[in-house]
Amino acid sequence: MNLEDAFLFAAQAHRGQVDKQGQPYILHLMTVVLACDEADRVVAALHDVVEDRHATLEELRARGVSEGDLIVLDALSRRPKESYRDYILRLLGTPRAIRIKARDLDHNFGRLSGLAPRDQLRLGPRYAAAIGALIALSGGAVQLDQFSAATREQHARFAAHAGDFLREAQPVRS
Repeated sequence: MNLEDAFLFAAQAHRGQVDKQGQPYILHLMTVVLACDEADRVVAALHDVVEDRHATLEELRARGVSEGDLIVLDALSRRPKESYRDYILRLLGTPRAIRIKARDLDHNFGRLSGLAPRDQLRLGPRYAAAIGALIALSGGAVQLDQFSAATREQHARFAAHAGDFLREAQPVRS
């Protein structure tokens, strides 16, 4: 599948969907696509269609998505009942997924101040923990200075709480 087809499919799949700020969801996809390298743009356009249950990997395969891109889309798609912590840690085996998720987080975290305070407090530690995990475990592929100034500001605001978020999701061992 080429970028134009991927973007048209994603636009149709997310038609009528809005983000947490009430903006058309397609604007988020456009931002992530434009922030990615050319090699990652098809996956960036499709990065939420499986997770949001607009399509399955098999349907995307039938539409011509390459096997390599399907592997990355699978990694980027959080599974039902999967904790956010486990989802982020699962990404770490797929370098392209890490790059795309970093761009996704950059856009989402950078806009956090536009949300209600209650949503900022709910999402801030999650996003800070995810960025911290990607930085710590990506082997240098992701660094804080690669994120926007708005994301770095939000990361500084919530970084102290990120560890708590990661710890609370870990299973208790006896």
